[in-house]
Amino acid sequence: MVEKYKILIVEDELIIAHNMKSILCAEYDCVGVATTYEEAVDFLKNPSEHPHLLIIDITLKGKKTGLDLAEFVIENYQIPFIFLTAHTDKDTIEKIITINPVAYLAKPILEVSLVTTVALALKNRTEKISFNIGLQEFKIEKKNILYAETDHVYVNLYLKNNEKLLLRTSLQNLLEQLPVNVLQRINKSQAINPSSITRKTSSEIFSEFGNFKFSKAYFS
Repeated sequence: MVEKYKILIVEDELIIAHNMKSILCAEYDCVGVATTYEEAVDFLKNPSEHPHLLIIDITLKGKKTGLDLAEFVIENYQIPFIFLTAHTDKDTIEKIITINPVAYLAKPILEVSLVTTVALALKNRTEKISFNIGLQEFKIEKKNILYAETDHVYVNLYLKNNEKLLLRTSLQNLLEQLPVNVLQRINKSQAINPSSITRKTSSEIFSEFGNFKFSKAYFS
């Protein structure tokens, strides 16, 4: 089963938030609606709800704004985000440009603008994954990661374009270093990019780059 992109909506006007959710949930997995900075941070800290894209209203309930949340996301998660704003004055636009969202939408939001903007933001996203093995840091685009396979005391990390990294680590340690949903363990010695799965049988996974046997102890 191909993983749906996850979207978190951060909007303090609940009618607008739930309207956006109803429009997007047919195509995407809307993991929730947050009305404050703190609620949004709680969502981000939950691995099972970790989004691929945020839609953030600049004005939120509480002391901290959507601009503060965007800065927190840039520093800690590097997840792309779209700004919503009812203000299109020069000062607001300059603030938006400084923080550099993937897009912004002016209220009132048209359905066609929302759908198109979200689709383009997800299509153009190039999310880089950073992780450390020993003293060495690696930075790889998430979409280029295919699968990992143990090889004695090493792990082979297979990438697109026939590239491969030989890492002196365990598969479990590698998975702990990576963000959630980058690799899904399927048996004792292999983990694959879940977004590449096209179908599965009772014992085998079919992906865009090969077939794999899986163990129900790790994958179901």
